[in-house]
Amino acid sequence: MLMERFARWAVFLALAAGALAISGEVLRGLDHWGRYDWDYHFFQGFSIYRSLLEFREPPLWNPWYMGGVPAIGNFQSPFPSPWLLLDLGVGPVVAIKLKIVAHYAIGVAGMYWMARQLRLSRLASVYASGTFFFSTWLALRVHSGHLTYLSTAYLPYVVGFLARSRARRDSRDAIWAGGIVALMILQGGVYDVIFTAFVSGFLALAWSLQGRTTWPLVVAVLIGAWGFGLAAVKLLPVASYMRENSRTTEVGGNPAYLGQDPGAKVGGKTLEDFRKNQEVVETVDEVDVGPEGSERPLRLHKPPSKWDLLTFAVKAFLGREQRSNRYYKPLQTFGWHEYGVYIGPLAVGLAALSVVLAWRTSWPWLVTAALCFVAAGGNFGWFAPWTLIHRLPVFGSMHCPSRFLMPCIFAATVAAGYALDAIRQKLGGSRTGRRTRFVDSVLGLLVAAALVDSVAVARSSIRGVFPLPPPVIEPRQPVIVTSEAAGKNMTQAMLANYCSAHGYEPIHPKVWVTACEAPAYKGEAYLDSATPGAKGGLVEIVDWSPNTVVVRASSPTAGRVVLNRNWGRGWRTDPPYLTEVFQGLIASPIEPGEHVIRFVYWPSVFLIGTGISVATLALAISLLVRGTEGAGVTSQDP
Repeated sequence: MLMERFARWAVFLALAAGALAISGEVLRGLDHWGRYDWDYHFFQGFSIYRSLLEFREPPLWNPWYMGGVPAIGNFQSPFPSPWLLLDLGVGPVVAIKLKIVAHYAIGVAGMYWMARQLRLSRLASVYASGTFFFSTWLALRVHSGHLTYLSTAYLPYVVGFLARSRARRDSRDAIWAGGIVALMILQGGVYDVIFTAFVSGFLALAWSLQGRTTWPLVVAVLIGAWGFGLAAVKLLPVASYMRENSRTTEVGGNPAYLGQDPGAKVGGKTLEDFRKNQEVVETVDEVDVGPEGSERPLRLHKPPSKWDLLTFAVKAFLGREQRSNRYYKPLQTFGWHEYGVYIGPLAVGLAALSVVLAWRTSWPWLVTAALCFVAAGGNFGWFAPWTLIHRLPVFGSMHCPSRFLMPCIFAATVAAGYALDAIRQKLGGSRTGRRTRFVDSVLGLLVAAALVDSVAVARSSIRGVFPLPPPVIEPRQPVIVTSEAAGKNMTQAMLANYCSAHGYEPIHPKVWVTACEAPAYKGEAYLDSATPGAKGGLVEIVDWSPNTVVVRASSPTAGRVVLNRNWGRGWRTDPPYLTEVFQGLIASPIEPGEHVIRFVYWPSVFLIGTGISVATLALAISLLVRGTEGAGVTSQDP
């Protein structure tokens, strides 16, 4: 019993030490800011923080961004996530870093727990957990500012509950898994939800075929239903926003393949268009991105040969020097953060051996890994997985096919764990004894060396993620001012009450506002008179918050009060005034005289989504408390 407890604590301490060794790099200078995409996520965090603390209202509308956009409709916005409590407690800058450390810990614990549900040994579970989360995919994403990928830490829990439900035939596991999917959605982890659906769906199909039962497929559907219901408060506004501002990407995915299809386009351009602009680079050595972190012009190359693809894959899986802002290979279109997934030679070898040593248990994972790997290759033919799934709803808005490398190594590390157990059983035998202890010791040392190597590589990849001291913020404007310059550094501009007329956003809404630098700028609120040439009117903003604007207007003629903010469904005015759209902006018609008009953003789709989520949560709690009739119970070593 004492040795058993010691073994458990040793497992947790080893995984925790590795997670902290990597993620602890972000704690160097808790008040420091990051480069690359970190400005976008600091901006999201601060805008939510200000809405909740400063204005005491939910962040439904973001008035500091691209002329004003629905905050609740932004799928990458981390609202309403439970993690916001950490932001409110310590501020967005420190909270982001604590979230990174916490998600590393959550991830390794969840991967270990999932592996135990799959009946892997303790050693194989530690190896699978460490190999996946100590890989460079997460370190590189963190270094580049891709905060939304932290929710990949929940992927093992969803699969673990699916596996547990398969063994126990207990539908309550679908509720827990659905809640985790909802958490991923509320955190803004849209890619992680897609990958989770892809992996869970295929595993459910494979397990149904293995067991000749539809139960895993039923549970997978239930997980999706529970996840949708619990996250409806965010999903419905997101769906509404994306319906008005659809986001589609070229099926090519990776422009490196343009050379194989002269008619293919990326961003509306053909290969010849890029050549005319002299944006084609035939060879690239180890080149850094620009000093400010902006990526270089799009790189297009000759059609890749089989050797190019092979060396690229070797670099991605086995290259020990991996930095997010580097260009190592001619095939690269983006920085290395889109490709680096170091797992080391042991994992690659074990995954390959699982075909021979553990085919019966590992084939669903091997096929999943293979499908994801091929999907990561992009549009190399009409039959390519990426080409086919890109035609489906939601999948059509995905950006980089190389991101399928993340679920690829997730599945591959589990297959490697099965191979490790098979080797352990073949060499050590089924009984305890000197030979078994010797084999366990040798394999344990081998696993420890591999994980230490992974930690060293990932720690190097994440180092220097937050190098910038806190910037000096300009004096805050009393009323939001729309500016073109604000898009260059949105967080600092927002804290000074500037609204970026243009910025970088996964969804590209139509921007109707006029920046203060433009000759046509009329102010943040102005009077549009129905009588041409009429003078004497006055409009001023007397109060505002992210979701409201109060305007005092005096007009000698009929006309309309216009806000220099994009119109969106959900804006209304207090009676007796009405809301209308004027040249894409928020407006309200008025008669001659004095007026005080209050504009409010309160979308009905948010209220409907909230109702669905509350009802789903109540039903879930009721079912979990009452239990499910005939539910089985199994115990699993943590």
